Amino acid sequence: MNSKEIFNLCYGLADKSSCRKMHFGSVIYRPRQDGIIGKGFNRPLHNEVKGISDIVCCELRMGIKGGTQLEKCTAIHAEQAAVFNALKKGHWIEENDLLYIAGKFWDGKPWIQKEPGFYCSFCARIMYEAGIKNVRMTLTNGEANMSIEEVLKSAYEFSFEKKVVKKDE
Repeated sequence: MNSKEIFNLCYGLADKSSCRKMHFGSVIYRPRQDGIIGKGFNRPLHNEVKGISDIVCCELRMGIKGGTQLEKCTAIHAEQAAVFNALKKGHWIEENDLLYIAGKFWDGKPWIQKEPGFYCSFCARIMYEAGIKNVRMTLTNGEANMSIEEVLKSAYEFSFEKKVVKKDE
């Protein structure tokens, strides 16, 4: 599979999201097998767990900035879902596995960044602990590869408002 095919799969997964703000899809690609070992999309947990259906998106309900105060978030992010999906299927993350992430706004327009950046420190930590070494994302002029160290640094800079993720509007 090439990157374009994998990003198209991410966009297809993003279409499954029921989030009222952003739709993201993510896959973990294993180059040595030329195959996908995990995939996921963002969704509110209340779609799956009875008893918390009255809880709505924390960003819409409380005005919380995306990527911050994640302990209040009731969603499963696409990156988390892809890691958990791979593990549930018995796949441990290997050295050269790549996590791809692509997103859309609620109106279907692609969410494409102008420069590499990552804003969710929670997802960054999960990817790090799972063994993900590289993350690929879409950019205005193509795509970018970020090492897990760059992902962590970018996410924490964003969380502490030292960096703004620039995206096309």
